[in-house]
Amino acid sequence: MDFAHLALLIYLTYKNSTEAKLKDLNSYLYGALTVVMFLIGEFVGFAVVILVFLRGEIDFVKAQADNNYREQAAQQIAQSFVSNPLNYATMLLIAFGGYLIVRYMIERVPEKKKNLDLWPDQENANS
Repeated sequence: MDFAHLALLIYLTYKNSTEAKLKDLNSYLYGALTVVMFLIGEFVGFAVVILVFLRGEIDFVKAQADNNYREQAAQQIAQSFVSNPLNYATMLLIAFGGYLIVRYMIERVPEKKKNLDLWPDQENANS
């Protein structure tokens, strides 16, 4: 995980935790949930890149049987992420979806209504 990647995760966690705090929710819980969902999204994005973009380049059956080919396939996967920025961007976009899921959960919580029954000058009128 590089610095820009970590900075993005920290920023998105901060955004969701402050939004949760504005709705009187536990900001630590939603911050932790953002980190977890982002990391799950990264894992899913990594799997999508390998299974969709690198499907023709790597023989997964051979990788299960041969240790040498497994190491070669791992190097090929790492090289594909370095040489093709689309793979890395796809993984990050799917991870960003984890942030958006938590953001959606926070936004679905209704805001608490304030007691607007009496105006300040009406408090003494009822006495």
